Amino acid sequence: MSDVNRRDMALLLTREVAEAARATAGVAFLRPGLADIVRGTARLAPRTATGVRVRYETASGRWRIQVQLVTAEGHRAVDVARAVRRAAEYAAATALESAGPAVAKETPGGTGETGEALVVVTITVTGVA
Repeated sequence: MSDVNRRDMALLLTREVAEAARATAGVAFLRPGLADIVRGTARLAPRTATGVRVRYETASGRWRIQVQLVTAEGHRAVDVARAVRRAAEYAAATALESAGPAVAKETPGGTGETGEALVVVTITVTGVA
């Protein structure tokens, strides 16, 4: 999988992070954004994971991943958000490692040559179900 372009990598990261987030205890579901709702009715764009946005920043060389979710009742939102963040970071690092150095430019520790994280994950809890 060393010949992966950024668009394919973004789709892979989206899928892997969404799967990891859904599997985390306390997550009721991932929250769809407006683009997901419109895309669902139009069916014009390829289907991506609802509630996960992945963007590559050329200037910094980082992948920015945003996850929007709803927690299950009886779970503390802060604990769920932390667990999802850890799971998402691990899933993203694993996906980048599998893509090879041409895409990831990453060491096994999840950082670039300068020690900066190549994946920045933001979790937003939008509700409780």
